[in-house]
Amino acid sequence: MICLWGVHIEREGEGAIARLYLPPAGVIPFLHGLGVGEAMLLQTCNRWELVVPDSPRAMARVGSWCEERGGFPGRIYRGREAFFHLCRVVAGMDSVVPGDTEIVSQFKAAWRQVAEAGTVGPVLLNLCQQVLGVAKRIRSCCTLSQGYRSVAGLAAWWMREQLGPGGRIAVLGTGRVARDVLRYGVQMGLTAAMVAGRRYEAACALAEECGGEAVLLEDLPLVLERADAVVGASAAPHLLLRREDHAPLIAARERPLLLVDLAVPHDIDPGLAELPQVTYVDVVDLGRRRQEVWERRRDALVRAEEILEEEGSARYARLEAWYQRKQARPRPGEGVDRAVERRLA
Repeated sequence: MICLWGVHIEREGEGAIARLYLPPAGVIPFLHGLGVGEAMLLQTCNRWELVVPDSPRAMARVGSWCEERGGFPGRIYRGREAFFHLCRVVAGMDSVVPGDTEIVSQFKAAWRQVAEAGTVGPVLLNLCQQVLGVAKRIRSCCTLSQGYRSVAGLAAWWMREQLGPGGRIAVLGTGRVARDVLRYGVQMGLTAAMVAGRRYEAACALAEECGGEAVLLEDLPLVLERADAVVGASAAPHLLLRREDHAPLIAARERPLLLVDLAVPHDIDPGLAELPQVTYVDVVDLGRRRQEVWERRRDALVRAEEILEEEGSARYARLEAWYQRKQARPRPGEGVDRAVERRLA
């Protein structure tokens, strides 16, 4: 019925996701180019998940596309395993931060993109409805989402631990992750210092919402001068902070600097971590710091697995039964052909 090609940053590494990552404008052409009928792509800063029909044609087309990018580095799930994996993803059970709530919005955004692309059909429609139903029950029946509920929240907590109250944070980017970092940071006592964006209007809108000064990405020297922490959260396809360009500015600072890179591909050059006054973390590093969150949510994760087994099994059985009935129905014109065959016999 369905096949899911999945890559996770903690299993396969950031390089694997960066190799497959598509800029937003490239997703719809990619889905059309596969030519497999129904297809859906969910990509975030820590995962890449492609859902296609489980057919030889789809396997060949996706495999060929991946080979052009150095091969597929992740796991391939089929049928029930694919359904349960997608339920875990949307319920936040497979996130860097257990109980991540951002993933639901990201999944729905991917669904809207599929609808715009015209690569949605009855299988994906039914699949997504069942997955959201399972995820909703898991989230409503256990305490998985208490506390830090996203990578952005975990990043804000970590900066608060390092800087103390009043620490000045700046974000590179104006999207959801940048907004959430500022929102969580302000709630925890940090100060929103600056918002640097490619479009000044978008930077102004976010700065007005969360506080701070709006600047363009070209004004990074000013950001490095004023902020105590800089968070990379843009969708840029290239580095924004480069060691060769910005190391002298950072070296001239009289105080330490936190660099937090939540972007894939990187916004911030990892080479800047070698500077003595810099503390650098990315999504993988934050994942290693989540042990505290896992410990607090261990019981909730056990309960979530129990709900998944119960609710997921029931919903997948309904989905599979529906699919079998669909496959058994005559396709357009097929009934006429059979009637003609009977008359000619």
